Amino acid sequence: GFDIDLTKAVAKSLGVGTTVVKTRFDDIDSGKVLNQNQCDVAVAAMTITGDRARVVDFSSPYYDAGQEMVVQSGSGISTLDDLGGGRIGVQTGTTGEVYVSDNAPDSAEVVPFADAGQIGAALDSGDVDAAVYDNTVVGDVLKQYPDFEKAQFFPTGEQYGMAVKKNSSVDLLRVINRVLAQIPPGSKGYDAIYNRWFGAESG
Repeated sequence: GFDIDLTKAVAKSLGVGTTVVKTRFDDIDSGKVLNQNQCDVAVAAMTITGDRARVVDFSSPYYDAGQEMVVQSGSGISTLDDLGGGRIGVQTGTTGEVYVSDNAPDSAEVVPFADAGQIGAALDSGDVDAAVYDNTVVGDVLKQYPDFEKAQFFPTGEQYGMAVKKNSSVDLLRVINRVLAQIPPGSKGYDAIYNRWFGAESG
């Protein structure tokens, strides 16, 4: 929602409409959907990383993010260190998977899932003991599963960017960056979109 509304602002500047195509995150992360011309812009709360920048071109950052761990209420789990011998659900190919793999206790099992919906279902059924998401989606997870609670926030210093086809969409990238520069975090236009989805001012 938040990402899509920002994309609509770019489309408005171009005088065009938007069509949202839902696909696997792995196909976005690899640049596949862009390289095969399935879409013009990829927006999926995607953190700008060096590895990804080798296969796609990123816009300027539009959001500072982190990772957040969610557990069943009353589980007694409050930190990643509490999960020795436990199972932690993550989304395949995400920075959350990387963070948990690098920082969880050696005895913990990192369990990858194709999408965030599968992670929530696994935590709800007890198949995993905790789940780690981008902090931007945790609010929706807690609405869907009232028995879940936040356990720990990880300030990973991530920044989201929009992605376009590598070395092929310079003009589009310029437009995206121009629109993002016109509605920086903290501005009236940015906060109107932010508040719609997260309910608090961006800064």
